[in-house]
Amino acid sequence: MVQDGGRSVPHAAPAGPKTFFQGTHRVCAPAETLARLRPSLGELGITRVADITGLDYVGIPVAISVRPLARGLTVQQGKGLTREAAKASAAMESVESHCAQLPRPPFLWSSVARLAPGDAVLPRHLLRRPLRRDASIPWMEGVDILRGRSVLVPEELVTTDFSVPQRPGHGRFLASSNGLAAGNTPAEAQLHALCELIERDALTLWRHMPPERRAARRIDLRTIEDEAAAELLRRYADARLDVAFWETTSDIGVPSFFCTVDDRAGRPPFLGRFGGGGCHPNAGVAACRALCEAAQSRLAFIHGAREDLPPGRYALVGWHENLERLIFDAGMQDGRAGRAPRARSFDGPSVEADLAAVAGRLETAGIGRIAVVDLTDPQVGIPCVRAVAPGLEGMDRNPAFRPGRRLGRRECR
Repeated sequence: MVQDGGRSVPHAAPAGPKTFFQGTHRVCAPAETLARLRPSLGELGITRVADITGLDYVGIPVAISVRPLARGLTVQQGKGLTREAAKASAAMESVESHCAQLPRPPFLWSSVARLAPGDAVLPRHLLRRPLRRDASIPWMEGVDILRGRSVLVPEELVTTDFSVPQRPGHGRFLASSNGLAAGNTPAEAQLHALCELIERDALTLWRHMPPERRAARRIDLRTIEDEAAAELLRRYADARLDVAFWETTSDIGVPSFFCTVDDRAGRPPFLGRFGGGGCHPNAGVAACRALCEAAQSRLAFIHGAREDLPPGRYALVGWHENLERLIFDAGMQDGRAGRAPRARSFDGPSVEADLAAVAGRLETAGIGRIAVVDLTDPQVGIPCVRAVAPGLEGMDRNPAFRPGRRLGRRECR
């Protein structure tokens, strides 16, 4: 703790070996994370952190964190194996939102033409329209963690201020929160950010595979050996929900999974199908994240407070249409179909070791630049970063999505 005007300000947890291993790997338990955050809830604009697990009958913990004055989503969600873990996850999502929306002046206004070669990290596949070399835009300073040098990143790819009117110079890029992460330590934040980028890249590549190759990635649920993931599957089974599970691990080699959760055929009410993804150096953690995120997606729909849920998502569909869909999909939801996971864990004793290993795998896969922008609010002191890796694919669910080089490779066709 440090003193700021007589007020204690919580700071990052000290770096060191991992000490928490329940569905995730952290340097401290969720209770410690919440205790570190609690004195700064007002500074963060968080008015409520609540457990909403009981709104569904699955029983997988999900929580919300509310920031009424956010310049984007006011309700963030979190998930975990315990209620404390879910609350810590939700609160950290709000930390990310707060830090990425703080009004801070751009490091520089400049055109690409005026920058020295190699200074700009510019993912051109995230451009909404061509950027002229002489057009000035706002930039923020970051660090290329592969080269160890300062770089510039377009401000619009760093901030999550989605208020209108837009900030000056914005509107050129496909802005999102992809690669935004907070953690107990700087390494935790960076690792989480990189895993999120890799997860979205892997999922996009998998979705664009031919159907037979996509189907070949299906996992037989009986082959999942991680105890925590197996317990999550039991909860879904007890709730009479069908789970389909796929391995989406790409050539980068960081274990990645995607799952869908669906109401069992013949059981009303029909809420629909919900998905979740996960990525982590430990395959068990990646599987847990995917399964927990699917539960979180269901509860986002049930809770109904997120501003990014379109009204059409709640439109009632005739039961006969639902029945036809369920019959058509019945084979896909057979948990015995598929193979065993092939992803191999490579997690180490510390988050720093995991971060170095993941960065190394990205570089080996041809991702030559990884920019990390430090967004930590010094008044709060919880590490928060935004990672941008131009070589990775973005989220293909965006209507303005443009494929990058990796999606054009022969093995993804």
